Amino acid sequence: KDKDCTIFATVGNEHKRSYLLSTFKMLTPEHIFDSRGPSTNFMLNLTRQRGGIGVDVIVNSLASEKLKQSLNLLANGGRFMEVWKYDLLNNTTVGLRPLFEDKQFHVIALDQLLYQAQSDPHSQRMCTSLSTMIQHGIEMEFVQPLPIFEFEFSSAGMKSATAFSSKG
Repeated sequence: KDKDCTIFATVGNEHKRSYLLSTFKMLTPEHIFDSRGPSTNFMLNLTRQRGGIGVDVIVNSLASEKLKQSLNLLANGGRFMEVWKYDLLNNTTVGLRPLFEDKQFHVIALDQLLYQAQSDPHSQRMCTSLSTMIQHGIEMEFVQPLPIFEFEFSSAGMKSATAFSSKG
């Protein structure tokens, strides 16, 4: 919104689609794709909508094959921001070919940044800068805090939390 960009999103269910449409007025139904269908559906739809042109920035939380498919959506000079740790922790083989044309892959590990900020001045400055950007985004109404869901700290609570988060 602030940078005159077009935003596309993937969701795992209709509830999340409705949430995005009601919360982020700049989104339209044509820009929200299903991430739970066959792995190439959102890719084909996005590629068709963009006339075969890739996207400049991807903030990714899809895993496994869908992560690999998403890499192929990058335009030349594009940047891929990985925020989901599943493939990182499982050391998933991704393949570097999609990054060939001056494309970049970045891991966004906020937990690591916050941990390092306890003793590293550079990480402290990054946290301060990130906090300022988030606050600006909230003030401009294109960043919305997500709802908070609480689960009991127990085995049953962990099962509930895992089931909840796996619903997309």
